[in-house]
Amino acid sequence: MNEIKCPHCGEVFKGDASGYADIVKQVRNAEFSRDLDERVKAVQREGEQALELERSRSTAALQKAESQRNAQLVEQKNAAEQKLAQEVAKRDAELAELRRGVGRQPGDLPALWGALLADMPEQLQGSNGPSKAEWAVYTALTLFALHQRSGIGFILQDWTESSVLRRFNALATADSMPEVSHHLRGMIQLLRREGIPLDYPQLAEDLYQYQFVDGAPNVRLRWGRDLYASPTEKTKENEKEN
Repeated sequence: MNEIKCPHCGEVFKGDASGYADIVKQVRNAEFSRDLDERVKAVQREGEQALELERSRSTAALQKAESQRNAQLVEQKNAAEQKLAQEVAKRDAELAELRRGVGRQPGDLPALWGALLADMPEQLQGSNGPSKAEWAVYTALTLFALHQRSGIGFILQDWTESSVLRRFNALATADSMPEVSHHLRGMIQLLRREGIPLDYPQLAEDLYQYQFVDGAPNVRLRWGRDLYASPTEKTKENEKEN
């Protein structure tokens, strides 16, 4: 029989070898359990720390990617705005150049040769002075540029009032393209002030036909119909075309 003294309280216990072995086993099991529990907690803490670190890295990576994406979008927007501004400036410069040609003869201004003659079929080009097609295209182009110029003017209530009719009648009875261009200029200024659009491809075709003896009466009649057409009829016609 062996005596075992408690190191904490000093009490002495008696026990045989098997009892002693059981006590040792219990102590070792308890120590193992504590050690295992501490190891498990340490592993859990390490895992949580690693997970938090990974989350921080992921968040930082997402923020960086978002920042780069926003920077790219801003750069693309600025580039698009700059390109648009350049295109608008180029367009305004071209319109300003075309306006210089209003009331002049095709070919007078070399700066307008490109706008007039580019893609012009050879058979429509003149051999001795401007051809009918060149007059029609040139006049429509320069008047289009005049129409695009911003401006504020009076509000015209009735297109059949005397001042408008005088201009229109002068236009309809003009017998030369310089005279037609002169009177059209006044009409276009009225349209611009009123904010009324004009079909310039159709105008170019009308001006071409106007220069033929058998075509001028039909053009004058069409212009007269447009002048006296009621707003309701014009709206219905536009709806059919659209």
